[in-house]
Amino acid sequence: MDRRRFLKWAGALGVGLTPLVFAAPVRERILGKSLASASQTRPHMGTVVTVTILHPSAEKAREAMEDAFAEMERLIPLLDRHAPDTPVSRLNHRGILKDAPPELLEVMDQARRIHRLTRGAFDISVKPVLDLFEDSFSRNQSAPSEEEIGRALRRVGAEHIRCGEKQIQFFREGMEISLDGIAKGYIVEKVVSRLKSGGIRHALINAGGDILALGDKGNGQPWRIAIQDPRERNQVLQIIPLRDGAVATSGDYENFFDGERKYHHIIDPHTGHSPQQVTSVSVRARSLTLADALATAAFIPPREEARAFLRAIPGTEALWVDRKKVQMNSEGWERA
Repeated sequence: MDRRRFLKWAGALGVGLTPLVFAAPVRERILGKSLASASQTRPHMGTVVTVTILHPSAEKAREAMEDAFAEMERLIPLLDRHAPDTPVSRLNHRGILKDAPPELLEVMDQARRIHRLTRGAFDISVKPVLDLFEDSFSRNQSAPSEEEIGRALRRVGAEHIRCGEKQIQFFREGMEISLDGIAKGYIVEKVVSRLKSGGIRHALINAGGDILALGDKGNGQPWRIAIQDPRERNQVLQIIPLRDGAVATSGDYENFFDGERKYHHIIDPHTGHSPQQVTSVSVRARSLTLADALATAAFIPPREEARAFLRAIPGTEALWVDRKKVQMNSEGWERA
């Protein structure tokens, strides 16, 4: 597999190769006196996804786990940009999509709101710049010129996308979108909503480091989530508690084009370059869709600017780790 195809595989729906956030799974055993556990890990969305269900009935826990993976498999093709005949691929090819599936319209609406909340830092239309860097490093093993980046930026701007009741249309020539920074969180959130509707009250889904907790561990205690060192994978930076909430991490370790990680998959939509201030950002929020997108958005601007838009979103906190492994967190960030 060449680097171009490898990056496309690894970057499907915006996931990293190794999660910076993880939770130890429990497997088919009785927890305490009342809850059985079913847990399984499968490859999805270009990463590994672990679904853990706790329920008084072991059979019900296993059924819910299978249902969770089935819902995931239903949603992934609706938001994938890599397969040739998905809704997003057709939209990118034609610049317009009629009869868009409701799930795609919902993601687009959330992406639009987050774009505004983050003052443009989160922008699903940076795909032309990402493609430019991927192609340049694949062909020349070097970054594109500033002139090439400038031309690609003329095709970027989420404010030039219009969504109607069933239709999505681009109003800037040559636009394309990638939902890499939001789709994974949205899919996991929809899966957990399905679990809740089926009577599940305690569950944890870890999708390549994007984690959503439903309830607690069943014993009144929160799930304990470890945040790994972005450079030393056998080291843990922090343990944080999670109960009925989400945490997601973005970092320059996920998909990068050069050995120094100066050029990576997180792109500032205003400059066309990868930010260099930090190496990872973890965001805790009530919604995994929000945490997923904000982990990318908070990576891009100066930290005080990112703090400002995070403060405007209730229940949202962040942890930044710079290239010297110095940790900086927002005021309400909580450790276990």
